[in-house]
Amino acid sequence: MTTQTESQAKLELIVDRIVEGFDPHSVWLVGYRGYSQPDDFYHVDLLVVLDEACLARYEHPSTALRKCSRGTQMDASFFVSTPQKFAERRHSVNTMDHLAGSRGKVLYERGR
Repeated sequence: MTTQTESQAKLELIVDRIVEGFDPHSVWLVGYRGYSQPDDFYHVDLLVVLDEACLARYEHPSTALRKCSRGTQMDASFFVSTPQKFAERRHSVNTMDHLAGSRGKVLYERGR
């Protein structure tokens, strides 16, 4: 059984891999793990804010990001935005950007 401490270590490994491989503007923990006390330590939802130039390198950025969770035994769903879209959509209800900006948790922010 995975504990909260083990789950946190796996999540940190995934974020480290994202930062190393994609140089994102930010990585947000969204979904119930981002705004409540989780009871499932096997799944995370992450919004990754990437530059347009980085996105242009991938036909399916979410698929490329999914590789960052390989070997962690943690199921991860990846959502992608750009800095411009995030700024525009974070105030638009029913978008992942809004969920991240209003209830999510920043796991990484460039320059911080």
